[in-house]
Amino acid sequence: MSRTLSTRCDTDGVDGLVDMFSPGPVHRPLRRHDGQHDTARRPLQQALAWFARDCETPDTTRGGMMTSIPNVLTDALRESLATISTATLTHQLQQRGIRGSFLSGLAPLRPEMRMVGRARTLRYVALREDRNRTYAGGDNAQRRAVESAEPGDVLVIEARGVADAGTIGDIYVTRLLALGAAGVVTDGALRDTPAIAQIPIPVYRQASHAATYGRHHMPYSVDDAVTCAGVFVEPGDVVVGDAEGVVVIPAALVEEVVAAALEQEDVEAFAIERVAAGESTRGLFPLAESRRADYEAWKAARD
Repeated sequence: MSRTLSTRCDTDGVDGLVDMFSPGPVHRPLRRHDGQHDTARRPLQQALAWFARDCETPDTTRGGMMTSIPNVLTDALRESLATISTATLTHQLQQRGIRGSFLSGLAPLRPEMRMVGRARTLRYVALREDRNRTYAGGDNAQRRAVESAEPGDVLVIEARGVADAGTIGDIYVTRLLALGAAGVVTDGALRDTPAIAQIPIPVYRQASHAATYGRHHMPYSVDDAVTCAGVFVEPGDVVVGDAEGVVVIPAALVEEVVAAALEQEDVEAFAIERVAAGESTRGLFPLAESRRADYEAWKAARD
C-alpha cells in the first residue's frame, strides 16, 4: 500500500524548541553542519537531532489515500454477484481457507436491496479531546471519504463496534447516492436512520443512535486497511450484501469464488427441488458422485 511521505524533518526547528525544555549537560558531542563538535547541546536536543537526521514519516494529517485502488469488478462479475447469496460466498471463501469474511452483527436497513461494490474505507479512532481539533475539524477524513467515492464503491466504516455514536448521517448518505456509490457498511451506528431508510441505497449497520460521531470518535484515515465487524477489509476488496448481511471477498479471489459459487448454487437448487419432491437428503446434500449424472441432466434441461 502506498503512503504519502512528508519531507525530511527540519532539524533547526527541532533544535530551537528543545533548547527551551532540555536542561542538563551534554553527554556526547554532536557534529555541527560545519564539521565541528557542538558541546552546548543538551541530551533531549541531541536525541531529537539524531532522530530528525533521517526522518521521513507517514503524513500526519492522515487520510492519504492509496495511490491506486484496484477495481476488479467487471459488469459480468457484478451481475453474477448480485444473484449469489452471502451464505454461498462465505462458504466458498471458507473452502479457500478464509474463515473471517462475513461481517457479524450487522443488519440491512433495507433488506430487499442487494449490494455489490468495490470497498473504500473510513476509519474512526477513539475520541481524545486534545486531538479532536486536529482530526475532526475542517476537511476531515469523513468528508474526504464521502467526496472521493466513485460509481460502484461501497464505503466501509470501522467504528470499533461502538453503538452509541453515529458514524454517518442522511446528508452524507445522500451525497454518496448522488456520486453513484453502491452502499454503506458500518460496524457502528447510523444517525438520521429514518431519513436514510428513505434513500435508495443499501446501508448496513450495527445500531442506530442520534448522537454525532464526536461523542466517541475522531475520523482518522481514508482508504487504509480497516477491521469492520471483526473482518479485515482492504480498499479494492469486493463487498457483497443481501438480507442476511455482508461478506468481503479479497480482490484476487473474486473470479474463482464467483465461478465456484455459481456452481454451488446450481447444485443446491437441484437438491432443494428433489428434497421438496420427497427425496432424502442423502446423496443430494452434499452431492454424491452417484447423483452427478442426474444433476447434469437436470442442469442441461434447465439451460
